[in-house]
Amino acid sequence: MNTRYHTPVVVLLPTRPLSTYCSMMLHLEEGACHITTHELGSVATSAVDSDLYVLPQWREYLHNHYGYERVGFDTDTENENRYECTECRVIFFSIKQANQHAKSPVHKPLVFKCPGCAKQYSALSGILQHVEHSTACKEGVYGGTGAMGRLLQLLEERVRGRRAEDAREEEDFP
Repeated sequence: MNTRYHTPVVVLLPTRPLSTYCSMMLHLEEGACHITTHELGSVATSAVDSDLYVLPQWREYLHNHYGYERVGFDTDTENENRYECTECRVIFFSIKQANQHAKSPVHKPLVFKCPGCAKQYSALSGILQHVEHSTACKEGVYGGTGAMGRLLQLLEERVRGRRAEDAREEEDFP
């Protein structure tokens, strides 16, 4: 029974319960819970043992630029419903598809590595999906004993702190 329907809730974000840390990260990477992708990169580099999962040549990029990348599109003047990615030249026939492509990690550099096997990823959700579903690379995700587990605890604290700040601001401005 390795389906998400049989997985207990492991992440209780202020907005909703999620069954995996990967789903939490996807939620945060979408800009939910008042955390930007830039903040995610900054938190990822500030953790004590971040050198175990951040490739050294990308540390400054993650801290300063992660989440600020922009993918451009050329539009066909004869056909308004045609959008071409300026990076890979793939053509999309709706603005929704083009925006999904732009938000995806497809053009982002591989900045994260699994502490267990050194496989590289461009997004935190990718590496979390790997360590959650790998039998060899668990990395203490559940219980906060490994590098990835400690990062998750740090991110959960940041989200809870941000929600508390928002609640205080709402009380000040009814």
